[in-house]
Amino acid sequence: MSTSPAAPPPAAPAFTRVRTQAAGAVWPRLWQALSHPLWTAALTMITAAAVVAHLFLPQLPTALAADP
Repeated sequence: MSTSPAAPPPAAPAFTRVRTQAAGAVWPRLWQALSHPLWTAALTMITAAAVVAHLFLPQLPTALAADP
């Protein structure tokens, strides 16, 4: 039983093809760079610091004012 290869999809316009190739080249490299353990640790620490600041810093002026 032989199967014929599927017909290639119709060619996209040149501007779409160039844009897709450019985007396809950037995102994998960016994802690979951000998945490095040091970047992961840095982004995790920045996120944790932002969450802690959001949760606890609004209470700081009240706590300092109540301190004798």
